[in-house]
Amino acid sequence: MLRLLTILLLASALLHAETITTRDDAVGRSLNQWATDETAAGFSALQYENRDGGHSPLPAIYKRLHRVTHTSEEIKEGMDKGFPNQLRKLPTIGNCSMSGTPDTIGCLPRTMFMHPLGHEILSAQYAANNLFIFPEHLDHDPGANGVGGWGDLFPVNHPGVLITQGSSGSDMPYVKALLAAAAALRPEVQEFLIRKGVLMPALQALLRQNSTLVETEADYFTGKAHPVVFDPATLDELKLVTAAQVMSLLSVPPVARLRLLTPPVARPGIDFFEVPQITQQVLGSQPACVACVYRTSADFQDVRLSAEGSSDPGAKPLNYKWVLLQGDPERVQITPNEEGTQASVRIRWHPAQQAASGIRSHRVDIGLFASNGLKWSAPALFCMAMLPNEQRFFDEQGRLAEIYYEAGNPELGLPRSDDDPRWETFPKALKSQPLLALALEQAVVASPRAGAEQTINRIADQPDYFIKHQARLLPLAAKSPKTTALTDLRAELKRLTDLGVLVESADGDFSIAHSPETLTAADRYHLRQLHLTVLSQVLLPGLLERSPAPLFVDPRLSMAKAWRDVYHYDADGKRTGWTRHSQGRTWRFNAAGQLLLEDKTAPVLYQAEGTRLVFQPQAEPAK
Repeated sequence: MLRLLTILLLASALLHAETITTRDDAVGRSLNQWATDETAAGFSALQYENRDGGHSPLPAIYKRLHRVTHTSEEIKEGMDKGFPNQLRKLPTIGNCSMSGTPDTIGCLPRTMFMHPLGHEILSAQYAANNLFIFPEHLDHDPGANGVGGWGDLFPVNHPGVLITQGSSGSDMPYVKALLAAAAALRPEVQEFLIRKGVLMPALQALLRQNSTLVETEADYFTGKAHPVVFDPATLDELKLVTAAQVMSLLSVPPVARLRLLTPPVARPGIDFFEVPQITQQVLGSQPACVACVYRTSADFQDVRLSAEGSSDPGAKPLNYKWVLLQGDPERVQITPNEEGTQASVRIRWHPAQQAASGIRSHRVDIGLFASNGLKWSAPALFCMAMLPNEQRFFDEQGRLAEIYYEAGNPELGLPRSDDDPRWETFPKALKSQPLLALALEQAVVASPRAGAEQTINRIADQPDYFIKHQARLLPLAAKSPKTTALTDLRAELKRLTDLGVLVESADGDFSIAHSPETLTAADRYHLRQLHLTVLSQVLLPGLLERSPAPLFVDPRLSMAKAWRDVYHYDADGKRTGWTRHSQGRTWRFNAAGQLLLEDKTAPVLYQAEGTRLVFQPQAEPAK
């Protein structure tokens, strides 16, 4: 009888044990078991907010989770949608599956990154236990100018927001996971993190340390653990919530915080050219993230950063690690002081690079990590964005030789999948087009992709390819199945003529402006861009999908500029000025950025004309 009574009491206890989620997967079962054991804090101190009008809502799967209810007036005014318009007092994890097109405003975090106020808001949310999750939509995908994708359009990598790979719905796995991790925390740990205002830095540390991409401690200090955009395929939710459950008050991670001591310096109208409103290179300077744009024509950018605002919630002493997460180690020098509390950073200009995700990027990321001897923090991030519309060239002495401000699309336009039916057009094109077959004669072909890449590069890198075959290529362009082929080719020829790379004769024939032995790296670059247009629009139109337009740059970062600046130096290597090639004309500038006009020098006015930046001498030339 006593045994039966015990069984009945246990059954009754199990029947009435509180469950905190209706999820019936491994994560849900774990959460409910921990709640039964009274080792999980649950959702009663947490809040969820949807800000896309219920387009991508969290299902009712978490019990006692507060939900932000927007008033009818807020809904009428549209204050229930878009980026959060106020700090929430309760710890809040939310989402918004809304975005503009990449060539307008893009996704909401990208818009926030463009203005110092956006950085202030993100930093305030991070310190107030608020974190919002947004899909990248079309701002982080392989390709260029919308063909395939746009590349990585984010100038900033910020831990105060979480961006997911994909469109609507890609945010929800992270909403569920981060709420589950916060609920899995032990009651005393959750209360401590909330009270100290460090819940979101702790969740960011847990998320990044427990990704499927992080197999060793060393992996945590690489770019793959700290992408600008998080792929749901790398989320290990059970590992994440388990790590949250075992966190104790002794193992709460510290919080890394940055301060910009010495900002990068650049002089408008001399070192860089933008509308008058843009006077500096700092996009935002807040404890979670310091973000700059490499605008200057100087050989490098120097900044000094401090970690001295970092802290441990348990008041334990800290040590620091400064890590290059994305960028070329040959172009970035990080020099910490002896204590690691400050670091001098020197960054040289970077060409486009392939991020850990495999997507083309134009950003350098440096992470500051703090350790209390038991746990490492989430990173505070220093970001330096290169402008995608700039291509720079250097001489044999390593000096800047030229900046071209309408950089071409570097993508070849090949199919990304080996199963793409477009590959079937490649052997047919080789057989039917002698201009292609000549380029493949010496190629070692292991696959259609390898053969196509070798053919494309062999043609694109021959400086005189178009010049030698122009009599055949122009008629072929007129017959191309791509209806814009001839227009695109003519536009490329005009561009190179305006830049002084090509010369057009009276009868319409083109020649290279310089002799083969004097061609610069810039000349070869421009001619390669011409040949990539020939290949995609004329010779391999069935295989290649490529935009011939200049590489897109967000106009909030930089105005389009239809010119190239070729720099000059004296015998001692000191820069004396530059020659500007634009619209078939040349202008000479001195080192102070003044225009040389016969016996005068004139200050130059830069202003917007539509989407482009234009320049002209000011009305009163200075003698």
